[in-house]
Amino acid sequence: MVNIKKAPFYILTFVQTLFFLPFFLQSNIGSDWDAYSLIGTYLIFEESGQYFPSRPPGFPVYELLVGFISKFSFLGIEKSLLLLQYIIMISLNFLIYLFFQKRKDSNILIFIIILFSPIYLISSFTVIDYTFGALFGFLSIYLAQYGSKKYRLFIPLLLAISIGARLSNIVFLIATLISLNQKNIKLAKLFNTLLYTFFLSILFYTPTHLNLFKYLKNLGYKTSELVCILNLTNIDHTLYDRIGRFILKQINYMGFIAFVIFLIAIIISKKQIQQKHYPLVVVFLLFELSFLRLPTEEGHLLPAFIAFMLIIKDFKFHNKFLNLTILFLVISSFFDLKFYTVDVVDSASTAELGVYPSKGYLIEEYELREQVVNKNYHYENSKITLIEAWAEGCPN
Repeated sequence: MVNIKKAPFYILTFVQTLFFLPFFLQSNIGSDWDAYSLIGTYLIFEESGQYFPSRPPGFPVYELLVGFISKFSFLGIEKSLLLLQYIIMISLNFLIYLFFQKRKDSNILIFIIILFSPIYLISSFTVIDYTFGALFGFLSIYLAQYGSKKYRLFIPLLLAISIGARLSNIVFLIATLISLNQKNIKLAKLFNTLLYTFFLSILFYTPTHLNLFKYLKNLGYKTSELVCILNLTNIDHTLYDRIGRFILKQINYMGFIAFVIFLIAIIISKKQIQQKHYPLVVVFLLFELSFLRLPTEEGHLLPAFIAFMLIIKDFKFHNKFLNLTILFLVISSFFDLKFYTVDVVDSASTAELGVYPSKGYLIEEYELREQVVNKNYHYENSKITLIEAWAEGCPN
């Protein structure tokens, strides 16, 4: 077992930085329209005073942060936002590192796997809330498990920021309460944590969503119909399609070869599930179930991926399998062997099985961003798209 205290944290971060630089110089904030719609939401609100969520149900904290950076950018909007994402990534890296430090025999190789997962990297290099919400959510769990009393006072605020960035991050509240309960915190203090988190979260959502609800009511929506903003179930996917997408997008976190090797490594490892892992198990299971409901972008699974890795970091592995995993994991960013192909990248409706040599995930992402100039993905165009999407009410 490799001692985490000898982990070359700064070297690993430096290598990540080398991966980040081409995306920073390219100055495209994502291959997905969602990244540009965040800026569109802010621009519409600044110009008209009307709040249209970048996607239902709304992500007010992160949308506000993106808007603030866009307003006061000093490197240009795109580079400033990418720099923000880089800082968030480094912060999340360090937080994960702190979890590993809490046990002397935690396996540094698992830490490396997290940092160089292509989906972890792409999520970190994209202006989207995945890493931001995960940072504050896992920080809440960390303080609940290892923080002193004075630092635990910040937990409700941290949770509210995470929930304000994405409503599904309420999962972190459940996990944090479990962590606090394991510390024999009095029931009254647990209730206070729940109450303060709820109050602060409502505070983050109230200004934007009262604005949105007023708009919807002017369109003729009844009060009972305003829950339409929570209607995210994709009815276009059959059960077979849903399960297929659910499985395939998990594999993308490592690439097919690395995934298979890592699966073998887990199977033959000596498992050590401890009480401190229970909150992480909750995060893993609930985010997996949430993704099964709507298996779209792999980034939605980021909290589940991190939680799973923080659980198994204490397993007894055969390190040769982990070393092989890391080798093919890094390769998968540049070259991969896929056992399936889809009809349309990012909008697949059918898939065919087989062995298909393909470009790696980071290369694909970079090339997709290069195509942004030929698409209507620019944030100026996202204003028009958002206005059209909400013109007749909830776009679901």
